Amino acid sequence: MKLGSHGLARSFVDADEDRARKRGYLRWLPAAGHALDVGCGAGLLLDVLRDAGFAPRGIDSDPVAIAACRARGHEVDEADLHEALARLAAAGERFDAVALVHVI
Repeated sequence: MKLGSHGLARSFVDADEDRARKRGYLRWLPAAGHALDVGCGAGLLLDVLRDAGFAPRGIDSDPVAIAACRARGHEVDEADLHEALARLAAAGERFDAVALVHVI
């Protein structure tokens, strides 16, 4: 089984602890709306956002991580982050919250 870069990183992280940490990010976001997770990985933040009432969307380039996100019902663009962001901007897409956790 191919782990991919996100799978390898996840093998060192407790998923419940990571979800709890990500729930803490909600304090900096509006109550709900459309959210974009740039570099969404396997989608733990997308899960947290959806549970909090957001309509989340993700972008990532790792096909293994994207498959995990899509298996849980998330909308995810498989693309280079810069190209995907340029395409979203050109299409006039707007988001109430944008996360770049572990990207910058």
